Amino acid sequence: FDAQIAYARLEGRIGFAVTRTFTRLETARTWEVQIVFGPGSPVEPARQYRAWMKTHGRFVSMADKIAATPSAGRLLGALQAYLWGLPLEPADVKDWKGFMRSLGELSKAAPDSAPGRLWARLPAGGKKAVQSLLASEWKDDYSKSEVTRAFADMLKAGAATPADLEEVFPGQLGPPASWGGAISSAFLSDLAASGVDRACLTLNDLTAGAARPDVARTAADLGYLYGPYDCYDSVHSPHAKNTWETAQFDADLFAHGGVVDEHGKPRGGFQQAGHVLSAAAARPYLEKRVSGMLAKVPYTLWFMDCDGAGQYFDDYSPEHPASQAQDCAARIDRLNWITSTFGLPIGSEGASATTAGRICFAHGMLSGAIGWADKDHSDEHSKWWLGTYWPPEEPEYFFRRCPLKPRFRIEQYDPRFRLPLYETAMHDAVIATHHWETPSLKFKDEIVSSALMEQLYNVPALYHLTKGEFARIKKGLLAHYRFFSPLHRRLGLQPLTEFRWLTPDRLVQRTTFGDGTTLTANFRKTPWTGDGLTVPAGSV
Repeated sequence: FDAQIAYARLEGRIGFAVTRTFTRLETARTWEVQIVFGPGSPVEPARQYRAWMKTHGRFVSMADKIAATPSAGRLLGALQAYLWGLPLEPADVKDWKGFMRSLGELSKAAPDSAPGRLWARLPAGGKKAVQSLLASEWKDDYSKSEVTRAFADMLKAGAATPADLEEVFPGQLGPPASWGGAISSAFLSDLAASGVDRACLTLNDLTAGAARPDVARTAADLGYLYGPYDCYDSVHSPHAKNTWETAQFDADLFAHGGVVDEHGKPRGGFQQAGHVLSAAAARPYLEKRVSGMLAKVPYTLWFMDCDGAGQYFDDYSPEHPASQAQDCAARIDRLNWITSTFGLPIGSEGASATTAGRICFAHGMLSGAIGWADKDHSDEHSKWWLGTYWPPEEPEYFFRRCPLKPRFRIEQYDPRFRLPLYETAMHDAVIATHHWETPSLKFKDEIVSSALMEQLYNVPALYHLTKGEFARIKKGLLAHYRFFSPLHRRLGLQPLTEFRWLTPDRLVQRTTFGDGTTLTANFRKTPWTGDGLTVPAGSV
């Protein structure tokens, strides 16, 4: 906490400087630095750190987490994916001719009739979309999507139920179990029928599953872990235009719950929107939100964005002062509360060592957010463009395949410069994979290296799924799963004990696990033979 390490070249060698700031929020004024020399393994630093954590009682194994929260055992060998889809999509309308006829009657219906009540609850934007579609000469896909999105928003907000829509549009919609793209009982059943018997499925936002408790029940019946994407990192004004649902609480929390810097000014929240939210001030709101959502939908996991990322704040607010250490402790305590109260395994964006004792799975440790601030990756006219955040049911940003600029490849994917340091320290403590902005298939020229890295380190791939995307990638996804899942069920509770380069070019690599299992990856474009093995190009 309140420490920084900086590296620099000094006389041809790598040196470093450590800076520790003591704030008036802290009582302790001493700090210890320990320097340890070990054997020459490239992963020795991680082994030493792991040993330090175990010696000081900071290491919590996955086996211990499963003993405390048995459903966490379903993470072993599980497919990791984000699910996308709106509660109602154009494909869910089976009779568009009849649907259009019913839409035309909505505004004319008696106020006390089912169509009249639905029309009265439809927001102004939804009414405009309906009227625009009815008035247009050509009933194009965009206009149809705008109308179904309006009803989907009603379902998400609880302003309508599937039964309401079936009553108003009789025989014109498919069965509700099939509504919602990948967030549907029908999709989960198809996933299970394809051979995926374990899955950790995180929804793309806080309320994506709110209208469909039946989907959560289907997931539980199939043995899948399934839950929302929650966050308490920022608080926005209730009147903010550019806002997101996890940052909306009330005017009082916006006025009094923000973290204050040493100059007495509120810290700007994510993307400088609103304020950074005090963990202490957020706690009653968190308990109310989580309890309320679980009372309506039987989720089996909870994803807490930001809590595991390792970013903590000194808060000088007189209403809820906290040092970085106290901020961290408050975050850990709220994760503990969710798990102990509801028995849910917790996932987060990252799993820094401070929070790894509570987090079961982490997104962002194998690859982080890459390129979003780079001008070429942000330029829609560039071949490097990452994509836009539209449409809401399948945002291009998460599904578009694009090449990766070479500078980011060296940092993140080039096997010559990668070491499984986190896995050496934490493989049997946290199941860690990619950041959701850099899923396994995001960068089309790194798909093979990403897959080899996942298998070599024995960590899951990460996907974004819609019905259409699953159909497109099904063959490769299942091939990867069939190799990974049995191995991870065997090795997920084992430490990664050694990593070696087997060739001078560092393109043939080997990991060893606690039970003696070795995995050998060949990143070359030609076969490799050695140690009694022949490993084809691009294979494990």
